[in-house]
Amino acid sequence: MGDNFVCVGQKPTRKCPGGEVVGTKPYTLETTVTDNTSGSAAVQLELKHADGKALTAPVSGLLYLSEDAEGKTHDGADTSLAVLTNGALTVLGGDSACLFTTTEDGKLGVTVNASDDDYYLVLVMPAGDLLISDEITIEGN
Repeated sequence: MGDNFVCVGQKPTRKCPGGEVVGTKPYTLETTVTDNTSGSAAVQLELKHADGKALTAPVSGLLYLSEDAEGKTHDGADTSLAVLTNGALTVLGGDSACLFTTTEDGKLGVTVNASDDDYYLVLVMPAGDLLISDEITIEGN
């Protein structure tokens, strides 16, 4: 199976054929934020395996914008997300809920347009785990 294989419906202690265990976070997320003025920010995300190794196949999931560091809120009012570089985003309704797909090496670039505040990009992975970006500060509105 590919890097993004997730075993669903098995007990959390059983290993899946892909080697991952349900209920763990098989990925880590690195965040780089630039150009965070004039009401937008350029955010580069890179997913890696939990052991730090690079991905070798694309990963898909859901993505939304939150003002909460734990991803407990969804901020769609007066915000929008768009693909910047690397990967793909498909808006699912409103402006900040998206389906994402990374590049084969786990990269995704996102432009965040929002009011002045601190935000987090929240990635909902196929097993339901949340990966949350570093803080994204929007200034200049």
